[in-house]
Amino acid sequence: MTFSRFFHVVEEGGGGEEERLLAAERQEPFVVETMTATEANNRKGSGHVGVEIPDTAHQISSDSWFQVAFVLTTGINSAYVLGYSGTVMVPLGWIGGVVGLIIATAISLYANSLVAKLHEFGGRRHIRYRDLAGFIYGRKAYHLTWGLQYVNLFMINCGFIILAGSALKAVYVLFRDDHVIKLPHCIAIAGLICAVFAIGIPHLSALGTWLAVSTILSLIYIVVAIVLSVRDGVKAPPRDYEIQGSSLSKLFTITGAAANLVFAFNTGMLPEIQATVRQPVVKNMMKALYFQFTAGVLPMYAVTFIGYWAYGSSTSTYLLNSVNGPLWVKALANVSAILQSVISLHIFASPTYEYMDTKFGVKGNPLALKNLTFRIMARGGYIAVSTLVSALLPFLGDFMSLTGAVSTFPLTFILANHMYYKAMNNKLNPMQKLWHWLNVVFFSLMSLAAAIAAVRLIALDSKNFHELKTVQAMLVLENILISKSLTLLIRLAAIHGSKWRTVMVPLGWVGGVVGLVLATAISLYANALVAKLHEFGGKRHIRYRDLAGFIYGRKAYCLTWGLQYVNLFMINCGFIILAGSALKAVYVLFRDDHAMKLPHFIAIAGLFCAVFAIGVPHLSALGIWLVVSTIFSLIFIVVAVVLAVKDGVKTHSRDYEIQGSPLSKLFTITAAAANLTFVFNTGMLPEIQATVRQPVVKNMMKALYFQFTIGVLPMLAVTFIGYWAYGSSTSTYLLNSVTGPLWVKALANISAFLQSVICLHIFASPTYEYMDTKFGITGSTLALKNLTFRIMARGGYLAVSTLLSALLPFLGDFMSFTGAVSTIPLTFILANHMYYKAKDNKLNPMQKIWHWLNVVFFSLMSFAAAIAAVRLISVDSKNFHVFADFERGEEGQIVKKKKD
Repeated sequence: MTFSRFFHVVEEGGGGEEERLLAAERQEPFVVETMTATEANNRKGSGHVGVEIPDTAHQISSDSWFQVAFVLTTGINSAYVLGYSGTVMVPLGWIGGVVGLIIATAISLYANSLVAKLHEFGGRRHIRYRDLAGFIYGRKAYHLTWGLQYVNLFMINCGFIILAGSALKAVYVLFRDDHVIKLPHCIAIAGLICAVFAIGIPHLSALGTWLAVSTILSLIYIVVAIVLSVRDGVKAPPRDYEIQGSSLSKLFTITGAAANLVFAFNTGMLPEIQATVRQPVVKNMMKALYFQFTAGVLPMYAVTFIGYWAYGSSTSTYLLNSVNGPLWVKALANVSAILQSVISLHIFASPTYEYMDTKFGVKGNPLALKNLTFRIMARGGYIAVSTLVSALLPFLGDFMSLTGAVSTFPLTFILANHMYYKAMNNKLNPMQKLWHWLNVVFFSLMSLAAAIAAVRLIALDSKNFHELKTVQAMLVLENILISKSLTLLIRLAAIHGSKWRTVMVPLGWVGGVVGLVLATAISLYANALVAKLHEFGGKRHIRYRDLAGFIYGRKAYCLTWGLQYVNLFMINCGFIILAGSALKAVYVLFRDDHAMKLPHFIAIAGLFCAVFAIGVPHLSALGIWLVVSTIFSLIFIVVAVVLAVKDGVKTHSRDYEIQGSPLSKLFTITAAAANLTFVFNTGMLPEIQATVRQPVVKNMMKALYFQFTIGVLPMLAVTFIGYWAYGSSTSTYLLNSVTGPLWVKALANISAFLQSVICLHIFASPTYEYMDTKFGITGSTLALKNLTFRIMARGGYLAVSTLLSALLPFLGDFMSFTGAVSTIPLTFILANHMYYKAKDNKLNPMQKIWHWLNVVFFSLMSFAAAIAAVRLISVDSKNFHVFADFERGEEGQIVKKKKD
């Protein structure tokens, strides 16, 4: 967005309100000149560097002090309180723990009061922590504060997701102790719940009744924990309250626990919460703080002290794991902890949500399509990334300790005292100034000590580190091909040529060869029909949905976009699975210990895809990457062909018989016939054609002729040679069948991995184009707004795709189904009928009959393929487990992988 003018004012006594409102109305930034604290007090200002303070898209000044008090109390009595017995009391003991908690309460109230009293400093409301820091110190402090705050809140939110996942797992373990579902599975489910809640609640003030619900939920798990702890404590023999460990170990654990004491009470986002309170702002906020640090802390004190009393130094870091009692009571407490963590996360994520909403001008009705779409993408993406990080690192708590040391301490204590000192410099006597400096120095030392303790803990835990340590691997590779080999030009000879069990094995030599040749011809024909309509009606139709809408109307526009989106989304999931499979194949070549499973590699592949998507803004920008992709394709195809020929020459006889019972053959042949047509087509030809220079139709036809002649040769070569070499025992991933030097196979798999990353970008481009167009992302690709949007939107889209790819063990079956109901209709049924409609007056009767025959035939093909896919889903669902380690059997059955 280009801003035509800025309103520069010096904030003094509420001056500039008219200009501020005018700027907000025009969605222009309201720029405040920064000044020193003394100048702010003296109402002076000239020649200062401007700090852009944007208006907010969220509500301010709408809540009572009591509602704000409940927001603060919700944060302090979150499910984190169930860990304080183990993380605070066990390292500090009775004296240190009790005295420390009381002192931490007092100093936290004091530090928060300092920040609260500065909310209207300089004659204006500072609704964000970074706004206040920027107003007092300048631009650098503004960005530094935002960076510290963002990292702090992100890690707190990851902690909430882990807490919710841990509580969910605790519920599962209460009723089933088979360990089929692991902690990362529960974390993924918790992240999904958090995302749904974040999308439904537009801003902090909208929490409303949810704060009451949160309070009830907090009381449930706190009361249950207290009652069951008292019950256990009364029955238990004398407990050991001795602080455990060596002298050095005690020093570090006591330092970490002392840091936790102050971390427990503080959010690092007080101005953002204070922004929602009604006038008088400072007075009402002080009421809320007094409530938080008196009545609000009592439940936390109770559960912390009673938990430690009941179990002593053996207290668990999650108290509900220590208590004994009726299953339904413990289940109720854990479910309450899950739901309360979801609400608490929303509070701590609100500064990030407010930033995104304000940055991209998301205002007005929360249910408006644009606003809802943005929340789904931006917040869903943020939560998806947070969930992925939470599931990826098995000792995230150590990193949270480190970020707490380097961000929470500075934000809450160091910055609070120094800002107050700077702002009130002329009003403080020498003793008060000395007091604030002592606080700055003391908490700086505390921050340093806590950071050292956290680094030590990370160093100790890293010896046992494995990403996604508790995840069982999963997913099958068989049906991935159903969604792949769908590229134009270089993409057609891509990685998917290595996986042709789904075509050659079910059809045999005659059916496979004849079928592939026929599929090539009819795919060229169908794509040519769509290409010739690109300028139909005197305008360019740069999207498939635009063309359908132009010919049929609005309903067809929406239906086509829906079919296309589902089709491309599933294709992209397939690419992520393929990339992860190739990466795993490299790992297995050198280490066969099964420490890392397929979901780990899918997560890594998704990260690579996200980085690439952020760096390449649009389809035309691929440029040299298309050449790189061609090189990668040639590498793994040449390796596959050469090694397959080498193996085939040595093998004297192969079985080319089509396997299975008559009924099984019928379904597999149907699916394979559908795959033949599916394999050559993208369902996004107009989007690719939109990048072609004039004359558009002529140039696109050249590209299609190249694709379906020279472009298919590598694919046909690797397909036929692979089947010739291994017959009906051909692996679903050809590089798993070939034998040869490890470095050669590793090179081929790495090439396949990288080529999949590039291919995914092509098939995701219609989605990226939609998001960029919807939210007006134009201009320099390196502009902060554009880069930020790509990180959030594309990163979020790929995070969701990655999570789904790792979650479902037979995603390929669903890909078969979506291919049947979306790719075949888009490429063949719609292409023929659109051409018939557009050229109705120019077609003779025989041509009209021909197009109708195509429509009917491919409709039947679509229907038959859908039935085959549904049958496959039905068969596989009997063995379905999320994140389970599966492989495909000979007749499409999922079979569990043998353990070492």
